[in-house]
Amino acid sequence: MTLFQVEIDEFQNYEKAHGALSEAYKVLSQAKLPDNTQEVKMSDLKNRMTLVKAFVDARTSVPHRLMIKT
Repeated sequence: MTLFQVEIDEFQNYEKAHGALSEAYKVLSQAKLPDNTQEVKMSDLKNRMTLVKAFVDARTSVPHRLMIKT
């Protein structure tokens, strides 16, 4: 399990999950991987970052009184 998944699954901390993805993206961008492996992995990370960021933005734009707590 990756760090960003732990932040989401165990702590519901999407901001930290986005930070973990951003850090992974920075590290991967400096790596030297064969063929197009690096491009594919970076694209996957970028997509995940976009989704998590969209969720964080949506979650923070909704007033807390409208959010359903479980």
